[in-house]
Amino acid sequence: MSKLPEATSIQINSYIEDYGEELISLPEDAWGLSVYVWQRVYWDVLVDLWTRNEGHSDLVLSVRVYEEQENYRFEVQMVCVF
Repeated sequence: MSKLPEATSIQINSYIEDYGEELISLPEDAWGLSVYVWQRVYWDVLVDLWTRNEGHSDLVLSVRVYEEQENYRFEVQMVCVF
């Protein structure tokens, strides 16, 4: 995973705190709701996040996934409410 710039990390943490719910691990069926698009050199991926009280929430993680030889590199772009 690529290191997240400090300003982006602070912004994401702020959004999650403002949302007011505790994030939980994703259930298996969360991946069926994810959206991904090939952008010539990376995958743009949107993953719905889950919280303890709501389950499937309005929070979405945006991440880029790069295929590098036999590995993957992940770059978190943002977390937002959709």
